[in-house]
Amino acid sequence: MKPNCTIQDEESLNIQIQHRLIEKLTATNNELMTINSFAETIQDGKGTHEVLDSMVKKLNSLLGFTDCEIFLMDEAGEHLVQSVRFIDGDCQTEIDDPVIFKIGESLVGEVCVTGHARIAGDVSLESEESPSFLSEIAIPMTHDERKVMGVIHSRHPGKDFFQESHLKTLTTIASMAATKLIQTKNYERIAEYQTQLEEYVHIVSHDLKSPLRSINALVAWIKEDNIGKLDDKTLQNIDLINHTLQQMDNLITGTLNYSKLAYTEECMEEVNLNHIIQQIEGILYFPEHISMKLDSVLPTVIGDSTKFLQIFQNLIGNALKFINEPAGLITISHVEREGHYEFSITDNGIGIERKYFHKIFEVFQALSVSKDSSGVGLSIVKKLVNYYGGDIWLESTVGVGTTFYFTLKKD
Repeated sequence: MKPNCTIQDEESLNIQIQHRLIEKLTATNNELMTINSFAETIQDGKGTHEVLDSMVKKLNSLLGFTDCEIFLMDEAGEHLVQSVRFIDGDCQTEIDDPVIFKIGESLVGEVCVTGHARIAGDVSLESEESPSFLSEIAIPMTHDERKVMGVIHSRHPGKDFFQESHLKTLTTIASMAATKLIQTKNYERIAEYQTQLEEYVHIVSHDLKSPLRSINALVAWIKEDNIGKLDDKTLQNIDLINHTLQQMDNLITGTLNYSKLAYTEECMEEVNLNHIIQQIEGILYFPEHISMKLDSVLPTVIGDSTKFLQIFQNLIGNALKFINEPAGLITISHVEREGHYEFSITDNGIGIERKYFHKIFEVFQALSVSKDSSGVGLSIVKKLVNYYGGDIWLESTVGVGTTFYFTLKKD
């Protein structure tokens, strides 16, 4: 005979179910908060050691791991090397005599082979120098379809301290850590490569400019020592040599300037673009027959004033080179769009044929009209505008003039 279920029993059962749901939701919420807090902590890490340091400290503060270490795979992929250790409040990121495990050796080496986290209980490591550890956990840091790049390892003196909840949370954390470490290592390689490339460009530029200066000096001496002795044809050839030397110097200088764009440090500040235009008026040479005007007061933007100076200086300088009218005019305007400013620099110069529109922003693609053009200025402008999330384009009519447009984000 089926016993009767009283209303009181039903209410008690419902309360138990509610309590279990609350416990489960609380546990899930705590897990998410732990993962989010960990992600925020390692997000700003720049170098490998800095990321590792923040990782073990955060694991200690979030999960109470008083003994935590991280092993990373060596270049040969045969050993796991202790790269950072946190014990009793002391964090070591540069270990003089690191522990090294062969793949498959010990709990750390085993999870590296299997790719699965493991908890080991009742691990006795008693000695006169170190305490006894009763609980041990190891979690592989995997990336790119479960390739193991390292292992998070911790021990605790409390028996059965590590639970399945630790495995779940730490598996997610280990995956995030692996991704961050891969990014960091890539950044470090790129930074090293960029430094080497910058040094190489400086050396090559110096080595190329030295013989150019020597040739230029020799030509000047020849011309000076033979005043009145050289015919017109020879003098034209000497002028051609000087012109070629100047072009080579422009190309070398342009190459150096273009290469430096990626390495210069950013200074974020409010920049009044009207002041930038005033600076350019003092930097560039404006012939008497060319004038410049602002159609409107330019806005104040956020960024590096040097980079904004380069953008406007190159575009205005480019306009100066290609104005052949008796009354030249360069007009600077802007309109405010949603989310960005749109600027325009218009000249009444010789204009550009449409077939060259896509080429002029490429490095060394100068229109062979001006002897002073290296073909780098507009490529620098494009690189800087793109750096600030903007676009650049032009409209031009041959014999009428050219307008360059570019955008800059308001934020």
